[in-house]
Amino acid sequence: MEIDVLAWANSGINLVIINEIKSRVKEDSIHQLQKMLEEFLFFYPEHTGKKRMGILTGMDWDFGIPEKAMAAGFVTASIHDNIFKINSPKGFQPKYWE
Repeated sequence: MEIDVLAWANSGINLVIINEIKSRVKEDSIHQLQKMLEEFLFFYPEHTGKKRMGILTGMDWDFGIPEKAMAAGFVTASIHDNIFKINSPKGFQPKYWE
């Protein structure tokens, strides 16, 4: 499994974050990240017992895709001029895979 950015925390937090980065984010990017979250423990069994969440990051987004990504439970982000910015609105609650 190829993961663009993988972060995790132990000690009571027990969370894995998978960040998929695309130059152009299309609808199939949502399905790809969902599949990665579902299959993650097969490839990384040492993280069993941790919740998993996804961030979908892109430089350019197809129309309506940020809304669909958030409806699927993903945090959305963008990268422009070497600046990473979370785009999900304040108070957004991501989905956790367990």
